[in-house]
Amino acid sequence: MCDLDSTEPGVTMTAVKAFALLACLAAAVPAAATPVTYEYTSTSTDGGPGAGITYTLVIDDVTGAATFTVDGTTAATEVWQAGWFTFKFVGGNTPSDITSLTSPDGTGPWSIADVNENTNIKVLQGGTYNRLLVGSSTGFYVTSLAQGLPADDPTQGVCVTALYCSSDLPATFTFTVLGLPEGWSPDTISFQVGYYDGQTQKTKWITNQLSEVLDETGLPPEAVPDGGATVGLLGLAMLGLWYMTKRRTV
Repeated sequence: MCDLDSTEPGVTMTAVKAFALLACLAAAVPAAATPVTYEYTSTSTDGGPGAGITYTLVIDDVTGAATFTVDGTTAATEVWQAGWFTFKFVGGNTPSDITSLTSPDGTGPWSIADVNENTNIKVLQGGTYNRLLVGSSTGFYVTSLAQGLPADDPTQGVCVTALYCSSDLPATFTFTVLGLPEGWSPDTISFQVGYYDGQTQKTKWITNQLSEVLDETGLPPEAVPDGGATVGLLGLAMLGLWYMTKRRTV
């Protein structure tokens, strides 16, 4: 289950939910190198920009090489930016170690928060500053959103309402998660994004947080492309069953 819900005071949690999502093999490749794909598309009941934002994480379960993409179109009528993202790759209370972060052109700069970098960092949330990493979460954030100088600037984040921002989607990050697969279970990855909605006061920004459980046992509303081809739900279910059986027998 998603356990990234913050209990820090002052954090706006108007869009915290749990969803069962899809994790499927992106291509039929040998077990020595298995990219796993997780995907979630926001709905009209989600906070922030609402429906239409798709978050996709592709991670190699051997090398830990990961690609995280933000894409989609919403019906929002105001500017929304995403200023930070966190993931829970392993259980327990120790964050993972990530490296080699690259970010979309025209955004940032971004900083890593993981087991040995900015572990206790506080970022702007709901008009105050609260700890970014909760439990064993690991992630990255717009550097200026951390407490202290430089001044907070959520506009350096990813614009998820492209009609109202100069930056265009899709926005893609790449990074490497170190230590996989020893302590990693690909069945469930918790995910959280920090949304920023314009300036309500001179130094106060509205922040919404959307918590998701990226889970391979769930099915999305539509099929997810597999190697460029559309896969039917039955095929995806059989693929998931094969993958789970494979892991038990390896």
